[in-house]
Amino acid sequence: MSDQQRHTDTGRDDFQENDMTSAYLDSPAGAGSRPPIRWAGVVWGVIVMGVATAILYVASAPERVRAVHDWLWNLDAGVAWALVLAVVGGIIVVFALLGAIRSMQRRHERDGSGMMGG
Repeated sequence: MSDQQRHTDTGRDDFQENDMTSAYLDSPAGAGSRPPIRWAGVVWGVIVMGVATAILYVASAPERVRAVHDWLWNLDAGVAWALVLAVVGGIIVVFALLGAIRSMQRRHERDGSGMMGG
């Protein structure tokens, strides 16, 4: 079945992206405005880039790989648990930051001010 036949048989277009595009352009806020910035994606992207940069830096020289390996294997239990807790705490802070950003976006969307790319 061709696209034209599907459109005429069902009375509507079955392509979701066309529905989303027309819904966005038909909305009063969508007329001439930019789509909202997805700040969670921006924050996670920066975090992933930082981790990837650190891994590439360590992996780019055999002496750095050996130094990290020796450091990890020579940790005592207390320091290892402290590192685990620090990583978990960092993840909790990131989620709290993202929640605060999303809350601010929702408040601005509700108020109609359109701040932060919305």
